[in-house]
Amino acid sequence: MRIPQDGTLASSYALATEIRKTGREYGPADVIFTNKQTIDGDTAKVEPGIAKQRPGLL
Repeated sequence: MRIPQDGTLASSYALATEIRKTGREYGPADVIFTNKQTIDGDTAKVEPGIAKQRPGLL
């Protein structure tokens, strides 16, 4: 699998993957806390990206 170099897309993919793995081991999360934005890119697009990776995840 090729992971894009775009930081927000790669971060969203990695976080969504880990959330799914954790959910399989411990059961689905009731709440997932994320940041409002980052200090480097200041894009605030990772959270919506996580939700887009897996509908129903958040």
